[in-house]
Amino acid sequence: MPSSPLAIVRRHWFPGLPEDDCGPALGGGFSGSPVVAVRTPAGTGAVLKAFAPGTTLERAAWIHGFMNHLTASGVTAVPRVLETVGRGTVAVEADGTLWELATRMPGAAVDRPTGNQVSAAMTALARIHLASAGWAREPARVGPAPAMIRRIAAARVLLADPWDRPRATAANRDPRHDRIADRRAIAAGVIEPVRFRRLLGAIAVIEPALTPLQAVVRDLRADHVLFTVAPPPRAEPATVSGIVDFHGAAIDTPATDIARLLGDWATGARGVAWVDCWESALDAYGRVRPLRADQRTLVAWLAATAVVFGIDRWFRWIIDENRSFAASGLVEARIDRLLTLLPEALDLVETLPPPRSHARGESV
Repeated sequence: MPSSPLAIVRRHWFPGLPEDDCGPALGGGFSGSPVVAVRTPAGTGAVLKAFAPGTTLERAAWIHGFMNHLTASGVTAVPRVLETVGRGTVAVEADGTLWELATRMPGAAVDRPTGNQVSAAMTALARIHLASAGWAREPARVGPAPAMIRRIAAARVLLADPWDRPRATAANRDPRHDRIADRRAIAAGVIEPVRFRRLLGAIAVIEPALTPLQAVVRDLRADHVLFTVAPPPRAEPATVSGIVDFHGAAIDTPATDIARLLGDWATGARGVAWVDCWESALDAYGRVRPLRADQRTLVAWLAATAVVFGIDRWFRWIIDENRSFAASGLVEARIDRLLTLLPEALDLVETLPPPRSHARGESV
């Protein structure tokens, strides 16, 4: 039987922690991984979180090394991971689950950010990327962007196995999966088949662009960016108080972080391409870490293609692979939102030139 959060904290961090100082549960996102509030003996807030099943100790230690580098570089929005009573920052339970305890960042996420909030988030992200480029363990390099490689591979899969292909129903199918199958039928009805295959075919034959690579957050969702705002009457520009959840961090192009966050704030209203302040968002980022015109194009291309292949990934996980997710309501809401964005995303992919390689040594 898995240990309680209190037992885990006592065993690996604070042996005498009072029972009242552990909890409540803070939710677990799509994966359902436990996330629990903790009050340390020093009286500060912390968050206990499990890594996803299958995460290796080496991978978890790499993530913590990345976070430690950012905080040591003066990036105050990143949580600080706490040392265990043993060695390192990753706690290993008998069942193989890996855990971390990190400082709890103040503030709250927003679904519809103001222009000031978007600019603040882009400024904070640019500072993370600047600091990341100086990480001695993972120096900046040039190569094919994994974000592009994934999209090229996904285009080839979708070409060979389109959404409207008839499929057999698994005998042990989760009834909730039928609702996702209905959504795949809706997606197939939204697209114009000839046009869709043409777009996929163009992506499938792209030669992955060479671009500077470094450690990035990668899974930078809207609910991972926390804001504080001065209370009225002293209304001040919003500030970023925390950027949380680095468990998806990896080596990739910094453009993928920008695209993921701006895409997550997309309105989905026909005629409004992503957030209303897209250009001003990139301007705010560029004031800290300059962006060339072709890099702005790459951000838009990654954001638009993420809609298409994000929908497809959910369909394959749930319908074809019969996976179940603890937060099924969140999953359905995510798919519905992507379906709303799909027409605009296809228009954008059609109008954008394919990403080109960047010269070695150039900033991204």
